[in-house]
Amino acid sequence: MQIPNNLRQLAATAFTEATTWPAFLAEHADTIRRCEPYDRGRYHRLVELVRSVVVSGTTSGLFACGDDDAGCEWFADDEPAAVQTSMFDTSEAYR
Repeated sequence: MQIPNNLRQLAATAFTEATTWPAFLAEHADTIRRCEPYDRGRYHRLVELVRSVVVSGTTSGLFACGDDDAGCEWFADDEPAAVQTSMFDTSEAYR
């Protein structure tokens, strides 16, 4: 999920002006609702992303598991490391 540009600009301006989240939400709740009127889950994710921009100026780290936007390679989970059962390397090359 991505924040529409007009909403992102409003949130970024609120961050630079040190507007509080409750004040921002009171003024722009209808704008947020119009951006995602049909899916309740996506609406709540959009609210969290907008709140992150208003409060911290960034949306990094706010992608939920399974979110399509979290599929970017830099958000992907690391490959699981091989299970280490000993503190010594007992692989064939070191025997």
